[in-house]
Amino acid sequence: MLQQTYEVTEKRPLTQLLKNIATESDYRNAKSKLLLIFEPICETSHIQQILEQCKNFLPEAHLVGMTTLGPLNAKTDAQKNTVISVLLFFESEIWIKGCDCQNKNQVELGRMFRKELDAQKDVKGLLCISSCVQLCPAPFIEEIRRNHDEIPVFGAQAGTAKLVQDQSKIFVDGIIYECGIVVVSFCGKSLELKIDYNLGWIPLGHEFKVTELDNKGFVGKFDNLLALQLYKQYLNVEPDEFFYENVCSFPLLAQSKNRKIAKVPIHYTKDGRLQFSVEFKKDMHVSLSYSKPEYLLKQTLASANAMAVFRPQGLLLFACMNRRVFMGNEKAEREFAYYRHAYENLCWSYGYGEILQTSEGGGVLNSSLVAVGFREGSSKDNSPVAPFIDREFESPPSHVPLSNRLVTFLEVTSQELRESMEKMEFLAQHDPLTGIYNRRRLDEILRYELKKRRKSCDLSVLMFDIDFFKQVNDNYGHDVGDFVLKKLSEDVSLTIRTEDVFGRWGGEEFVCILSNTPVSGANVLAERIRKRIENLNLSPVPQVTISVGVTSAIPADTAESMFIRVDKALYDAKQSGKNRVANR
Repeated sequence: MLQQTYEVTEKRPLTQLLKNIATESDYRNAKSKLLLIFEPICETSHIQQILEQCKNFLPEAHLVGMTTLGPLNAKTDAQKNTVISVLLFFESEIWIKGCDCQNKNQVELGRMFRKELDAQKDVKGLLCISSCVQLCPAPFIEEIRRNHDEIPVFGAQAGTAKLVQDQSKIFVDGIIYECGIVVVSFCGKSLELKIDYNLGWIPLGHEFKVTELDNKGFVGKFDNLLALQLYKQYLNVEPDEFFYENVCSFPLLAQSKNRKIAKVPIHYTKDGRLQFSVEFKKDMHVSLSYSKPEYLLKQTLASANAMAVFRPQGLLLFACMNRRVFMGNEKAEREFAYYRHAYENLCWSYGYGEILQTSEGGGVLNSSLVAVGFREGSSKDNSPVAPFIDREFESPPSHVPLSNRLVTFLEVTSQELRESMEKMEFLAQHDPLTGIYNRRRLDEILRYELKKRRKSCDLSVLMFDIDFFKQVNDNYGHDVGDFVLKKLSEDVSLTIRTEDVFGRWGGEEFVCILSNTPVSGANVLAERIRKRIENLNLSPVPQVTISVGVTSAIPADTAESMFIRVDKALYDAKQSGKNRVANR
């Protein structure tokens, strides 16, 4: 594989550039040819002219591209010229498909794409680009990856010359989409990909829940607080011409599987809603975040040095303009310099959002830098790769700026606050003696299980208490009684399935909530627990037995009715002689 990247300038006009590419032997000998085009001008006629010239000089090449994001303020540098990156594959193949998404269902389109994807062999990755800021291709991406969790999807949302005037476009061969999605599939037995995800922001304060949103990318409320008010109340950010510059340093972080992902508002409405180019879901939890430029740079430097060890033969970067606004032009260029050490002829672009979806999580992102390295076959060069060294990180200690000291203070206090909140949440849900769930949490879980339960799904509950437990406390003392409760809890926790829920109802009473379990299965488990406790070594107490009540959910059940019924079943077991199981 080979990649070459060119910038169209007055000294290097497009026609001359294309003629030179066409005459190169590597281009002529390549099995698959892909031209990635990143265009700062959003005018359709201008883009059409570029595509026609590319097709005239390079008719056998596939053309895929997008418009890029313009400068977000007077101090921010942005791409000024057309950039063309030529990716040549000598052993691998590419498959390309585009679609107009105007008034079409993304899930249905994704299903159609997936059927074609199923027929391909040795798919190693999918490049996805989309246009129209309100489109947000997350549902499409989720659908095409269904049953293909091993295939990474990466790319970007196209940008536009001015942030609040969406004129973004994507194009494939001779077709230009104002609201569309293009997918490029990279296939080959020898093809290897290495993907980096660089973020660098850290959660700040407590979490907020999305309580109001629409299907056009607008979030109305967080915790029933107007979305715009969130930034006003916590950061004193006003809705004015500097709104984006003020909020970009504090992205909203959400959890996606094993990844933290960032979301940054791009605009606001008079009624207090915030517009995003990325997807939100109802009840999603987010938190404000903060960072320092060195946090972002250090993470990128480590990733880029690891990419250099991979020895890529091609490298694509999809970066967020938010990083450039936050760090400044010089530091943003340093991020690219780190990766140029791994592969000099890489290409990069800025759009409304970055795309990365893997088994680790992700989706449509903000504030990140996604790097994708390509290589056909294992590297034959086994010599050590010298790492890129940023001398700034090796400079001797010096005066720490006030802003850095304040951020460090926020970092430490936020971590302390988060740990305190996690501890308080744990205590609110768990029994302090045994460490298992308490009555309040058991009630919450049963309500949830009943709410999500379908008629075909069985749900059972068993309740047991220790026979003659008062005698244990009277004869051996409360310390021994506590020991019995803890030891019993540990043993039962090891007996049940990982998906079963176990907690202390109060005193010597315990409850198990068993999802997808009919009453017959609950009876088997109840009998197994009863026998284990009967034979459990609880010295100095010679023997302890339990009585167990079992019930299974019926259509009209509530949490209250199930707990009342299982308590009556437990009473039946007690009344009929103890150390036994009874049903209701």
